[in-house]
Amino acid sequence: ACIGFLFTAPLLHAWYNIMHAFFSPDSIGGNMLASLPAAINAKFALVLSLLVADQLVFSPFAIAMFFVVNGVATALSKLELDHIRQIWPTLKREYVQTMIKNWKLWPSAQVINFTLVPVHLQVLFSNFIGLIWNTLLSLAAYRKTG
Repeated sequence: ACIGFLFTAPLLHAWYNIMHAFFSPDSIGGNMLASLPAAINAKFALVLSLLVADQLVFSPFAIAMFFVVNGVATALSKLELDHIRQIWPTLKREYVQTMIKNWKLWPSAQVINFTLVPVHLQVLFSNFIGLIWNTLLSLAAYRKTG
């Protein structure tokens, strides 16, 4: 919960500001959407652009940072700095599987978010899903480290 509150929530807030600034109709990124063929619905193009940016830019970074922050937090909580040395091996071992798990949850959640949730509530929606996601990740990490 602390990781979500202290790390994920502020990061999501900044990320959504960046995404919506770049992919808005009034921005350069939004104008790129206008160049797409007219047959493509603008809302669909916007949702797809936000989803691709989220899954190809934010998710890989956020998942890697989860392992780093979780490793440091574990080391500090157990007062065992050896856990810090385990961050890189854990990241190498778990990263791909975690990305696959990410793609099972987040794309559908983000389609709902970008399609149905008002922009000013999208960070809150993602924080809610993120709370569930981070809880599952933390439980999986705890089971492996005991």
